[in-house]
Amino acid sequence: MLEGEVFKDSGAGDWLGFYDWLRTKTGNIIGVRLWADEASHHLRAAGGCVNVITNTECFPFVVFLGDEREFVDENSCDQDFGSNMLLLSSGKFALTFSSPR
Repeated sequence: MLEGEVFKDSGAGDWLGFYDWLRTKTGNIIGVRLWADEASHHLRAAGGCVNVITNTECFPFVVFLGDEREFVDENSCDQDFGSNMLLLSSGKFALTFSSPR
């Protein structure tokens, strides 16, 4: 539960694809870039959310944590393979990622 919303698994399970933590030149994490294995209709719908940048294939699927958009690709190639999920509530989306810290 988050802010009164109950979120449930979208049906995709605990693996959407590998992901990179997007870092600035000073190393601050400003977002996450998901390389989804499959573009479900739920993931496509989440692509219309604020601070999300993607295409119709959802490859890559980029979520920024704020207004900053400039990241250094060489500092952002983690290819983490931790658990990640797309959760749904009645009208909202939530993405989870295993954090490096």
